[in-house]
Amino acid sequence: MNKESKELRVIDGLGCANYKGQLPKGETAQSQAGHKEALQLLFQRDHCDEDEVVQLCSLSYYSQRIDINSMMAAAVLVVEWLFLFKEQYFFNHAQDLLGFDVETRLNNALQNKGTRLITFLVPRLVQAASAYTRSPSQCAVIGLVAHFVFV
Repeated sequence: MNKESKELRVIDGLGCANYKGQLPKGETAQSQAGHKEALQLLFQRDHCDEDEVVQLCSLSYYSQRIDINSMMAAAVLVVEWLFLFKEQYFFNHAQDLLGFDVETRLNNALQNKGTRLITFLVPRLVQAASAYTRSPSQCAVIGLVAHFVFV
């Protein structure tokens, strides 16, 4: 973000611009449940209208935040809010939550500091891989971290 484009955002103590969300005008608990169901049905299709998904995710942000803030288990969230775990929609949600374009900020940070991050993580990954007995779950975690570092 350059100096000219900086703007003040209202944030809470957690650094969030929209932690709880607000029920959009004209929305009810019933319409929120309908959006959630529509998203679940759209997810089952081979192809769906991305604009419709973005709109439904935006309209149901309030309900998503209620479920997330209630400490609903991640395994349940994955089933209830399927699109929330897809990259594009995750970043849209994060932008609503934090009040800035998280994907762009992350990409810029990785461009500027990615080499340092990899230099820092690789020896630790090697050390972690050799230190553990390598149970399937340990291998999965090490593999995931390695995947995201080297992509």
